[in-house]
Amino acid sequence: NISHHIGKQQILHNITLSLPSAQVIALIGPNGAGKSTLFSVMARLQPLQSGQVSFAVDNEERDIASCHARTLSKTVAMLGQDNHVQGRLRVHELLMFGRYPYHQGQPTADDQQKVQEIIERFELAPLAERFLSTLSGGQRQRVL
Repeated sequence: NISHHIGKQQILHNITLSLPSAQVIALIGPNGAGKSTLFSVMARLQPLQSGQVSFAVDNEERDIASCHARTLSKTVAMLGQDNHVQGRLRVHELLMFGRYPYHQGQPTADDQQKVQEIIERFELAPLAERFLSTLSGGQRQRVL
């Protein structure tokens, strides 16, 4: 029962959604339907105005309103529509940023292994050592 408004404009009205775990999810709909707003609320990037959002963490339901930020960051990741990654980063370095909630800036061999698994799972090996600035738009989107 999530509802959200911006000013007087109702963006979401009593939305109820249940998503399977361990899946890549795509929400498709017309422009202005509230897709980005919904995911932003779910990821706690925008305040929850009404309703409740919960996630299964270690087989336990956790409400985002009371969930510790580090726990939430290990469970939820959101990639916005506009992604302007700056600097000279290689693909594997960018992917390591996704492990930050686990390594807190001190990557371990386990973090390196997880990144390697992602590179293999998404068939990114030919791109792994390339700088993001050398990728085509489509390749960059795939990496992101």
